[in-house]
Amino acid sequence: MRNGSVDLSIYPYIYSAGAIPEMNHNEIEAWRAPAAASMHAVFLRDRDESSEIERRFAVMRELIAAANGDVTECSTRGTGRAARLLGLAYLGAWTSYYVAVGAGTDPWPIPVLDELKRRLRAP
Repeated sequence: MRNGSVDLSIYPYIYSAGAIPEMNHNEIEAWRAPAAASMHAVFLRDRDESSEIERRFAVMRELIAAANGDVTECSTRGTGRAARLLGLAYLGAWTSYYVAVGAGTDPWPIPVLDELKRRLRAP
């Protein structure tokens, strides 16, 4: 999961409004046919998102569908904004975790991220 405590950079690819700028830049290239047919995006949406973010999600959904990729959208529930967004973060983290486990992947080891951090700490 992006921006989470556990790096689960395996499928599904989870995007929230905070990750949309990168998804609308270089990352969208990963969603070309035929590769997109084996991927599934999960869009985490807030009911109070701006019309600009709403449009970005719609265009991404169209592009992914045109390349035979799959998209699932999950929307916030609850009254306060913080509660809604934390709920989506929680949903995203557990979704990634169980998809990894279901695929036979241990989601806890993060060797590439650990190596990146180790090298950045070095003088």
